Amino acid sequence: MMAEGLIVRSLGGFYSVESAGSICECRARGLFRKEGITPFVGDFVTFSARDDGTGTVEQIHPRRNCLRRPPENVTK
Repeated sequence: MMAEGLIVRSLGGFYSVESAGSICECRARGLFRKEGITPFVGDFVTFSARDDGTGTVEQIHPRRNCLRRPPENVTK
């Protein structure tokens, strides 16, 4: 079953996606790694859910904003 949700936690390649008041533990498709795309907490995604509460992130919706960290090599 395909559904849409929000990534609320990311840990070791597993993504907790909240949708309709429940949490589905998902993994990202291998295609994302091949294309250099990483899902982040706060991303809205389309995912396929299984009956056992697991699933696969199929698509990452466009981001509306993001926070960037400053470079670590900044000299003061």
